[in-house]
Amino acid sequence: MTMLETFFEGRGVLNALLYSLGNRRRHLDRAITYLGRAVRSGQPDPLVLAVLGNGLWMRYERTGDVEDLEAAIRRGRQAVAVPGVEEGQRAGNLADLAAPLRARFHRYGRLADIDEAVAVAAEALRATEDPATRAVALTNLAAARHSRYLSTADRADVLAAVEGAREAVSLTGPRHHSHALRLHVLAEALASRFVNTDDVRDLDEAVTAGRRAVGARKLFDHSRARYADNLGTIYRLRFGVTGEVADLDAAIAAGELAVSRTGDRPDRVVFLGNLAASLWLRGRARDDTGDLRRAVAAAERAVAATPEDGTNRPLVLHNLSMITATLYDRTSDMAALGRSEQAAEAALAALDPRHPFRGLALTRLAMVQLRRPDAGAAARANLRTAVELPVPTLTLQHALQAAIQLGELGAEAGNREDAVLGYGGAVALLPAAAWPGLSRSIREDRLAGATEAASAAAAFADPVRAVELLELARSVMWSQQLDRRGDLDRLRAVAPALADRLTEIRAWFERPDPESPLNPGFGGSSPPG
Repeated sequence: MTMLETFFEGRGVLNALLYSLGNRRRHLDRAITYLGRAVRSGQPDPLVLAVLGNGLWMRYERTGDVEDLEAAIRRGRQAVAVPGVEEGQRAGNLADLAAPLRARFHRYGRLADIDEAVAVAAEALRATEDPATRAVALTNLAAARHSRYLSTADRADVLAAVEGAREAVSLTGPRHHSHALRLHVLAEALASRFVNTDDVRDLDEAVTAGRRAVGARKLFDHSRARYADNLGTIYRLRFGVTGEVADLDAAIAAGELAVSRTGDRPDRVVFLGNLAASLWLRGRARDDTGDLRRAVAAAERAVAATPEDGTNRPLVLHNLSMITATLYDRTSDMAALGRSEQAAEAALAALDPRHPFRGLALTRLAMVQLRRPDAGAAARANLRTAVELPVPTLTLQHALQAAIQLGELGAEAGNREDAVLGYGGAVALLPAAAWPGLSRSIREDRLAGATEAASAAAAFADPVRAVELLELARSVMWSQQLDRRGDLDRLRAVAPALADRLTEIRAWFERPDPESPLNPGFGGSSPPG
């Protein structure tokens, strides 16, 4: 390395340090410029490449400039590929590379990027025992698996994200500069796990983690804005369980904080959309058209600011459709109904045919169409498509809603085929809706309407199909119990450790309900690790 390159490297690292301390854009720009000059030699230092890659990714987070994002990934890959690098340093470079790969996934929605982010973060984790590097790798791996879950609905990803984020938090003291980030990642993952478990303890833990993240000292405005936005979403979810308007008040306060602190950064769109959702829920809860109109205004601003090819555009349009439909319900304003239908159609058109959000978008469009007296056939057609989709759905709640609604509409119209497809589809979803990772009481709640749906389907089905539906509805939990009763003797003979592990998991699945008087104080909502 020449003296000039050494000078550039030193100036670059100094400005990177100054940026980390003060969040001033000029220091970030200078760091990138100097480090870029320092790595022009034939054999650049992998550590300098990694610092440069991180700086480019941070600038992308501020500006949304895709050239910075592509350069960040290119430099990160170069840092990983340099031969002869000490294993611990390479592990750190691998962990860092996961962040811009995840960012590019969010930009374009390409699964290859998020798969690579998961792979490099997992490789980093396997390659190091250093607590600091492991904490970075665990955080980026948890964030990447959570992002992949949101696109694929693979439950294994969200369960792993919670455990990884929890371990990352445990490795980081409260005074560490990344402690708030790791709490934020944990809160996000817990909120998504709640969607699968209906376990309010996940939400309570998420609120606690989210509040600690937002309240952390020495946070830059943008970080606080991101954490506040996530906290608002969690409060909104908890309102769905508690019905307490105080949770919505807290969600709106968090959303307003997020919007006010984000400036003109690209994710302002997301924050506006989430604030609109919170205002919409409070408007419904209080029958307050003022909140509803504020929600429409915020949602329209979010749509206007979202790129046509933005990966979150379908969700932003979906939210606008829900809000304007509610405004129509309260005011009978036909313009609001027209805007709701238009937004729902645009959300559906923006989705890839195999995206797990598609079933929800079809159901949303059908629910809007049912507000028009002449659109029942079109609504039934959309629900039929939603029920027949071969892809997973992000929320079983909406999958069940679509199936039951189709069954009811088919029954009202005397359409035997739609009635059987809808009610039968609802019954077929029950094993997934009552998956054995849930506590017994939650599984029983989810199965409570099974017999009713099966009976309704049986009224339209042929006798053999009717018996099949009724038996499936009644046998879900018994089948789960029998599936866990297999003899492990043959497995124990060849792999005793694995047999012990399965026995341990079997015991966890058969645990008493947390609120059972036979098991006071039982804790833990994940299988043993």
